[in-house]
Amino acid sequence: AFDVDSVRVVPAVMDLRAQAIRVNTVLQDNRAVSGDVSLRLGVTRIAVEVTAQDPLEAYKRVYRVDVTRAYPAVDVQLGHLGVSSLSTAVTGRELNKEVV
Repeated sequence: AFDVDSVRVVPAVMDLRAQAIRVNTVLQDNRAVSGDVSLRLGVTRIAVEVTAQDPLEAYKRVYRVDVTRAYPAVDVQLGHLGVSSLSTAVTGRELNKEVV
């Protein structure tokens, strides 16, 4: 919804030996609520990085969460609508029908 402008993430690891959890680079405790993550219009990508007990790069995993914030609703009134041709939704072929 457009009215939602932030979210919070609660990362949870199954292996309690994990050394670090980060939400958008901010260090986070297991199962703790993150700070607010601001949402821009459209897609906002949130990265959750988990480092295993061994801090080598090979033991890091980054999970991506894409959150979509809707654009504001715009009410439109059509004063005049003209149709020049029709096509089928399935095939996209034009129909030779007269529009009244």
